[in-house]
Amino acid sequence: MKYAFAVISIILFGLYISTAPPVMYLGDDGEVISAAYTLGIGHPPGYPLYMLYTKLFSYLPFGSIAYRANLAAGFLAVLIFLLFYLCGKQALAVIFEDENNNTRLSSLLAALIYSVSSVFWFEAIHSKGAIYLIMHLIVLLTLLSGMYYYRTKKLKYFYAAFFAAGFLIPAHNTSALFMLFSIAALYYAARGGLKQANRINLPLFLNAPVFFLLALVTPYIYLFIRMKAAPVINWGNLETYREVFGHIIRETYNYNTANKSNLVAIASRFGDYFSVYASNYWLLGIAAVAGVYYVLKKSAALFAAAVVFYVFNLAILLYVINTSGGFMINDLSSLTLYASKNFYLSSDILPVLAGAAGLYGIIRFFSNKIGIATPFLFALAGLMPVIMIFSNYDANNKSSEFLAYDHADNILKSVPECAILFTGEDCPSFNIVYMQAIQGKYRDIRTYDSGGCLLDYSLYKRMKHKWDRDEFIQIEDRTEALNHGHVYETFYKEFNSTGDRTNLYGMIFKAGNIGQENYGTRKLFYMYSLRGVIGRPNFDIFYRSIAASYLIRMASYEALYGSKTMAVEYLKQAAVYGAGSPGVYMNIALVYNLELKDPQSAVPYIEKVIAENPYDTKAMDIMVKTLMNLDADEALRWLKILYSRLPNEDAKKQTEAKIHALEAAIAEARQHTTGDTMKGTHK
Repeated sequence: MKYAFAVISIILFGLYISTAPPVMYLGDDGEVISAAYTLGIGHPPGYPLYMLYTKLFSYLPFGSIAYRANLAAGFLAVLIFLLFYLCGKQALAVIFEDENNNTRLSSLLAALIYSVSSVFWFEAIHSKGAIYLIMHLIVLLTLLSGMYYYRTKKLKYFYAAFFAAGFLIPAHNTSALFMLFSIAALYYAARGGLKQANRINLPLFLNAPVFFLLALVTPYIYLFIRMKAAPVINWGNLETYREVFGHIIRETYNYNTANKSNLVAIASRFGDYFSVYASNYWLLGIAAVAGVYYVLKKSAALFAAAVVFYVFNLAILLYVINTSGGFMINDLSSLTLYASKNFYLSSDILPVLAGAAGLYGIIRFFSNKIGIATPFLFALAGLMPVIMIFSNYDANNKSSEFLAYDHADNILKSVPECAILFTGEDCPSFNIVYMQAIQGKYRDIRTYDSGGCLLDYSLYKRMKHKWDRDEFIQIEDRTEALNHGHVYETFYKEFNSTGDRTNLYGMIFKAGNIGQENYGTRKLFYMYSLRGVIGRPNFDIFYRSIAASYLIRMASYEALYGSKTMAVEYLKQAAVYGAGSPGVYMNIALVYNLELKDPQSAVPYIEKVIAENPYDTKAMDIMVKTLMNLDADEALRWLKILYSRLPNEDAKKQTEAKIHALEAAIAEARQHTTGDTMKGTHK
């Protein structure tokens, strides 16, 4: 068995290496790689364990810094395979009170299926995934230590489980409920040993929390030390111990939660989770049902505890995604659901372990009751991970994907030397950080994050209120006024102090007077690079959205200065390439609305945005404004839909007044029409 395990581990690592992107991936990768390489501080809560672990891989003598960080995720994934196998073996020993080659094989198959499932595979090949994998590793270490203690009653495992549990929150805050359940379960399992002669065994009771607190607090010391060292990457420019503490508790991510969750949306979120689970684990998901039966048969208390934890953990993950992940529960767009999948991955551990139990139980049943040979049944079950590897390989093969790097490079290529660039979104900001801080490219360009999180902080050091959005806007306005003609933006903006606005400038915008933009800046596209974009049907939705943005920008140029026919053609191509992305659909609609002056053609794309997310009230508001001069009755219908889906009473009151005003305007228009008709008839 150990030789088979070693061979499978090598094959798994080979799969992860062969499919890992050669550069950073889109999303947070550029930021967290840069922070780890420079021993800096990443976005809240700082991820100290990730920083220290990934830094070790930066010393590898081959590949880019980003590729080395991607390999760090792959190595973790192989360790998780090992721990998952060991956890499965112990779990089956507890459930069936037996440990044999068949329980080992069942555990091995479950661990392998988990390791080659689509979502886990993706997290195993890019650097940001290592953040989640560190948490999974610690979850499994805690679980394994706890099961060892349950079976052997050796105190070293009791303390080891507490020590491992302490690292859970520093690894990722979504592990909080598992941490609490683990502590409760450990004390419950040790309830006999906690008492001696009807007295509390204080050493046993108190020593374990010492191990726990040591593990909980120690990683965060890194953040306080590095804050004082003023690292190159210091998210939010932390300068005081109080700010570091606020960073740890994610104080900055104080999202407005006044938008109450809709029950239909919550049910859809749960449905999406189970849909992803079914597609991830195939027949093992069915085996999990049998596994639940065997758990119930073993212990009703164990069954109840597992179900309560599983349901509550899923519910809390939904809340975390809403309040701290930056997503809204009511946002059901493909892009948001895709981005949420990694948050749910930790919830799969229990049902996959149940799947291992179910697999063993099913094979035992068919072998004992029907007489089918056990080796044949395991060989049949072994086809599942093999088929999954072939099925998931292409979808997760990112070995020739350079778009995250190329997009940031294209933006920086567009900016003249010694100019100023303001960025406004994670993409491309995080990848620009990597280009300048790690690659050492384009350092003559002064780059500022409009949110004051990364890049050059010098503009924001004297802010009265560190995260005041209005103050950010004022600083940007002053900078544009003092550096007229030398300021560039990655997004459209109007400047209050000068009356200027940004104009098209390749894939970015240049601040200047209205009407200064010209068709000549389109030539910047000739020096852009988009390696591996054409002919890649397995691009994920993030990559397709970025690729589509180039087509939309070409459409804008054609609409303003060239051929409107060509503009429409570019927009159609963008719709195909960015299918499923609400942002792509909305940007297409804006080009039709504002540049082609064709609101009628914009309407179907706004409808697609709302179809992707029926609770997108901003899109509904744009729909109403677009329809006002086209079809007042249709505008009224959408205004009523908007009213029904608004999250708070103040917004509803304002919309209700608009509904009454529009109804009155429609009634008045009909009266005029009826009067004119009657006059014509009379004549």
